[in-house]
Amino acid sequence: MLAEGQANGGVIAEIIVNGGLQLTGLEEDEMDLEDVFLQVTRGETQ
Repeated sequence: MLAEGQANGGVIAEIIVNGGLQLTGLEEDEMDLEDVFLQVTRGETQ
């Protein structure tokens, strides 16, 4: 079991494949501070 907030590509891939789905790719996408800011403020106007 993973702790809250943790992601493990191997565990995620295993769950998908064992669930009968075909996995064609798995990629971790890290967000930098600018990405987080833009996501949080998306849709807000000044």
